[in-house]
Amino acid sequence: MRIASSCGFTLVEALVALVLVVGGVLALVQLAQQITDTVTGSRRHLVGAWLADAAVASRARPPFSPTPSDCLQHDVGACADTVDGFGRPTASDPAYVRRWRVARVSAGPTPVWSIAACLVPVRHRATVAPAPGACAVRLAHEAWP
Repeated sequence: MRIASSCGFTLVEALVALVLVVGGVLALVQLAQQITDTVTGSRRHLVGAWLADAAVASRARPPFSPTPSDCLQHDVGACADTVDGFGRPTASDPAYVRRWRVARVSAGPTPVWSIAACLVPVRHRATVAPAPGACAVRLAHEAWP
């Protein structure tokens, strides 16, 4: 004769519950990693845009002089410097290379100039193109104060 018991769980029910819990925990861990990667990337882009804009702002005062056309793609002497993660110029332990280019857009009684700056992480400085979103551009008139 078989005696039915209504208390407790069977082994199969316990294993199914364990698989569901483990699957949920793994999904949460993966989601946390994706969120961390997204926040880190956003911070990098924000710092890049801020430092590039600061480089443009510091050079947006006349008189202007044009720089070589490949200044944004390569570290060219007079149009590149190295900065730390806070934008302070440094040569000892740089985090970024700032590159800028000044070009005349139009001539006339008050010429218009384009000032562009890009920020490239030091570990990627050998690559030709700066990261997307790490550049800032402004137009400036020579007669502007």
